[in-house]
Amino acid sequence: MDDREALIFMERHERQARAHGLKTERGFFQWTYLMGASDDRFIQSPEIYAQLKGGNPDDRLNDMMRLMAKATREELRL
Repeated sequence: MDDREALIFMERHERQARAHGLKTERGFFQWTYLMGASDDRFIQSPEIYAQLKGGNPDDRLNDMMRLMAKATREELRL
């Protein structure tokens, strides 16, 4: 995608992130990454949606990212 398309992509996902309670740059980045990597399907999971609802959404998303990275590392070791 060109610069204009990338900016539109990032702005759209930042608005979505804010709508789900995210407030930090890190949260916006993580959200944009996950939405892009999943073709916008990340938030369609009821489990993911519910996970963001409890507590601080930025902290919860960060925890999810950490768990996904750990699972990937463990899978690579198999």
